[in-house]
Amino acid sequence: MKKIILGLMVMLSVVSFGQEKEFSFTKEKGFTEYVVIDKNGQTDKELYQKALDWINETYKNPEKVILAKNENSYIRIEGMDSNISWMKVMGMTTYYSTKYEIEFYFKDGKVKFDISSVTTYTEPSKYVSGGWSKKYYYSMPLDEKTSDLIFKEDGTFRNNYRDIQTNIEYYNGLAKSLDAYLSGEAKSQTSNW
Repeated sequence: MKKIILGLMVMLSVVSFGQEKEFSFTKEKGFTEYVVIDKNGQTDKELYQKALDWINETYKNPEKVILAKNENSYIRIEGMDSNISWMKVMGMTTYYSTKYEIEFYFKDGKVKFDISSVTTYTEPSKYVSGGWSKKYYYSMPLDEKTSDLIFKEDGTFRNNYRDIQTNIEYYNGLAKSLDAYLSGEAKSQTSNW
C-alpha cells in the first residue's frame, strides 16, 4: 500500500511540474507553451461561463474579440494592444500594434491559458513594405541560431527583442486577472482593445 501511495505521489509531482503557472521566455526554453490556472472545486461549465463573463468585462467589444467557442470546453479570442511591442532606436521608442490570440481550454478544476499567436503591425515606408507579421518565436522551440539572435551571452534580451519582457508581463497580467476573476476576488479591468 505504501508503494502505491508513493507511486501516486511521484506521478502527481511529475504532472504538476509540467504545468507552468506563469509565462516566461528564456534562452534555454523559449516561450512558455501555456499556463494552467487551477480552480479546484469548480466544474468546466462554471469555469467556461466565468471566463466568458471575464471576456465581456475585460474587452471593449467582446463580440468582436471572441473568434470561436465550444460550449464548456473551449474559447478562442483575439485581443489587441498598442503599447506592448516596441523598439528603441537612436533614443526614440516606436510602438507597434500587437494582435494576440488566446485559447482557453476547460476541465473540471482547471483552465489552460494558451497564447497561440502574436502578430505586430509595421507601418509601410520607403524602407519596408509594412503590414502584419507573425512573431514565430512565441510558437516554436528556440534553436541555437534563433536563441543567439534574441539573447546576449549573459541571457538578457538583445536590443531589438527587449519588448518580449513587456509582452510576457502583459500576458501574465491577463492570466492573473482571469485567475482572480474565476476566484471571485476581483472584477475584470478593461483592456486597451
